[in-house]
Amino acid sequence: MSILLRIKAWKLVLLTYFAPFIAAGILVELAESMGNKNLGFVFVPFIILTLLIFQIVWSWTVGFITQELSPENLRLNMTMFNFGIKYVFIYTFVFFIGSFIENSVLISVIFILHIIAILFFIYIIYFVTKSVLISEKQRKVGFFEVATLLVFILVSPLWLFI
Repeated sequence: MSILLRIKAWKLVLLTYFAPFIAAGILVELAESMGNKNLGFVFVPFIILTLLIFQIVWSWTVGFITQELSPENLRLNMTMFNFGIKYVFIYTFVFFIGSFIENSVLISVIFILHIIAILFFIYIIYFVTKSVLISEKQRKVGFFEVATLLVFILVSPLWLFI
């Protein structure tokens, strides 16, 4: 855990949100290289489910620990963050089960729930990024500091390796 505390904020956030997707790509390639071209697509839903669960748990852990490391007067309200984590976690299973059922009404409901889950996930990324910055700088950070980091992260995921 001490190595995570010494990593710069932007590298930690990149590691948190892009490493699982890189791992998924590697796992799919490994499955396909075993000889069966369709084997990778059989495992894709299970790989995605596993990585989403890992990412949700990792986001909650980083958000919680960085809040504990932040000064008392700078801590963020975790109510919406905790609700968002629970919603995305439950929705991941609903989407996984619902993706195997062909029903137009269910697809419409899942679409609406999916949009809400995306918005919550964006909030979770924002919350984790802001709490990492607060715990690193030990001062209040503004929206533009967080937004700059988020834009940097979303535009250039290859900076993880620098």
